[in-house]
Amino acid sequence: MSEPALPRLILFPGLSGGETFFEPLISALRGKADASVVTYPADPLSFDALADHVVALLPQKGPYAIIAESFGGPLAVLAASRAAHKPMGLVLAATFATNPLPLMGMILKTALPGFLASKPVPVIEAMLLRSGDHMTALHIFEAVSALPQDVLMSRLNAALKCDIRKSLAALDMPMLYLQRTKDKLMPAAQAVLMQKTAKNLRVIKVDRPHFVLQYEAEALVADVIAPFLKTLK
Repeated sequence: MSEPALPRLILFPGLSGGETFFEPLISALRGKADASVVTYPADPLSFDALADHVVALLPQKGPYAIIAESFGGPLAVLAASRAAHKPMGLVLAATFATNPLPLMGMILKTALPGFLASKPVPVIEAMLLRSGDHMTALHIFEAVSALPQDVLMSRLNAALKCDIRKSLAALDMPMLYLQRTKDKLMPAAQAVLMQKTAKNLRVIKVDRPHFVLQYEAEALVADVIAPFLKTLK
């Protein structure tokens, strides 16, 4: 059996902190790369504390790269900056370096418990997914609602206080930022900010909503992710 063509991949999930929404990507990577998902502890932790947790889960030898989406992006940058054994590169999807919602963030933080109590599956679909993707919207709602409220609020608070520009600027490895042309949640300015801050970050625009890694994963791997990973040395 031939060895995988790509480096080992460590996947950093979004706010839910689990592996459920990486299933399409893992399926698309099968036979091309070994992939594993880090999970976040169900404790109310800051980005710094979460980064310390995930650093301990990174490979201690051998080549590897990180793919991170949304909430996982700042964690990936912090972890890469702290890891003794550095990743070869980072793929950052629909993510941020500073508070992504400076105007609406505090309102969302106050209203979130009541918002979730209303079972806002149509809103989740409209903001994060393609129209008609009701089941994924329901799964997102279930995953987020299953988090203890103090954990959910601490992760939201971490995002609203986020500023990882110093760590991002210190990284030397190549980075790829996947910017969604139909993202209704993440401001396009975050891609610009990250590209200006990082030494070696390339932005590619993809025709997808905020959940960029969940749609046409086979094509995304073949056309975008794999070509980038093959350039890593």
